Amino acid sequence: MLFSAQVSKVFPLLLCASIATFTSVTTQAASMQFFVTEDNDGAVGQDRDYTNGTILGINLPLPALRGSRGDTFTLRGGQLMWVPSDIELAKPQANERPYAGLLFAEAGVQLYSPFNVAKFDLMVGTVGPKAGAEDTQKFIHDLIGSPEPMGWDYQIDNRSVYQISGQYEQLVMRQRGMLNMDTDLSVQVRGSLGTFREEAAIGTYWRWGQDLGSNFGAISMKQGRFFDHAAMLNSPRGFFLFAGLEGLYRTRDITIEGAKPDENADISIEPWQAGGILGGAWYGPNWGLTMSFAIQTAEFEQDKNGHHPLGTFSGFYRF
Repeated sequence: MLFSAQVSKVFPLLLCASIATFTSVTTQAASMQFFVTEDNDGAVGQDRDYTNGTILGINLPLPALRGSRGDTFTLRGGQLMWVPSDIELAKPQANERPYAGLLFAEAGVQLYSPFNVAKFDLMVGTVGPKAGAEDTQKFIHDLIGSPEPMGWDYQIDNRSVYQISGQYEQLVMRQRGMLNMDTDLSVQVRGSLGTFREEAAIGTYWRWGQDLGSNFGAISMKQGRFFDHAAMLNSPRGFFLFAGLEGLYRTRDITIEGAKPDENADISIEPWQAGGILGGAWYGPNWGLTMSFAIQTAEFEQDKNGHHPLGTFSGFYRF
């Protein structure tokens, strides 16, 4: 059986099993939460590098293991894609990254308190034609009248991948700020091991808004995971603006150095990377919305552009 078919079947099975298991956890104020996230560089007039990510998922409450906030279990699945800087060219060009897609399913646990947050995730998926990124991009571009991507014949080869990730965020300070709203500052470290990517990162995040002690730990610079809706599961309503900076050291990236047709350029990972993010979130008892803009430095040494901006939009519904 094709691995991509297995991924597409595993996620709904895990979702149903998890709902059945965790629906009995009703002693907390929190409820189930469905979310959808869309990362796309079309929001900033670009179409290159990390160009699109579509993620669907569910957050479920767990009995609190520590602190005064409930903890959560998350199931998410989706598709991410990367493309060279000129998608209208049919042949690979010098100093350009190859086309690549990822189809994945991921399970994770988040342990929350008002002052620190720990997260642990396991992702399994597939890269290559089985990920279906070519069909997705061509369909969307045809739908909105954008140029057709011509070079998917030279994308990264099929391969099953996995990744184990961890993240820890520590509050540095929280105080009442302007307009009688709270302000906080935190430091975050995260790392990933596996056959998809291996990296370690450290960043700092600033927020201003309401109920910051109950929605702490929502922001990251990880592609496909810029915002974590589970952080709001135990907060009835609120809003906040946020900004962050991160430095990253990466040693593996299958979207750049994975096996691929020989016509592709010989490029290398840029180990030292950095990024920044700016955005806002608003949510009420039943639903919420977030919007942010991120910018990241080059992911491979030969990248002539040097940086890559994109927008990310997301929403959730809980009951």
